[in-house]
Amino acid sequence: AIVRYTAAKDEHADLVKHEVRVIRGDFFKPENSPENLMQIVDGIMKTASKARQNIDMEAANQLLDLVNQFAEAFWKAKGVATKRAPSNQAAGGEFVVPA
Repeated sequence: AIVRYTAAKDEHADLVKHEVRVIRGDFFKPENSPENLMQIVDGIMKTASKARQNIDMEAANQLLDLVNQFAEAFWKAKGVATKRAPSNQAAGGEFVVPA
């Protein structure tokens, strides 16, 4: 079971990195990007790598926070209000979703 969990964790970290790169490259432009977008993206990339390297709840929570910041920036650029909703997962956490 631990092997499956570790593989899923690694797969999800890679997926986050891929999706953030695509959205950053295809959607965000200078006129709709928050000033700290590159810091958020850089943080996501580094934290996702850290989360892959270890079984580290702190890194996972840090990654979730950064991804939520990225989601808020994305929806704000589209003019959509957001809210935080419970993840309904055993580990807890919240996700940014359109309001």
